[in-house]
Amino acid sequence: MKSRFPTIRYWIDAHDRVVRVNEDWARFAAENDGGPLGTAVGTVGRVLWSFIDDPTLCNLYREMVLLARSGQPVGFSFRCDAPRFRRAGF
Repeated sequence: MKSRFPTIRYWIDAHDRVVRVNEDWARFAAENDGGPLGTAVGTVGRVLWSFIDDPTLCNLYREMVLLARSGQPVGFSFRCDAPRFRRAGF
């Protein structure tokens, strides 16, 4: 059974720059007023941390990236509201 939530995936290089996004990323961004994030052109090449405004959340993501780079699998679910839409829980 396919989830009603998209599976957003992105890949980063050793310098934390986004090098690739999956189709769900682009589709989700385009459907939610993501502007230039709705295309790979608006996303690829940017540093991952430029997408996160909150310093605490940014630190959590940095820790997860460190875990992933050490070989530990990292996965999590998040709500990801849109500017005019608050999503219900999972």
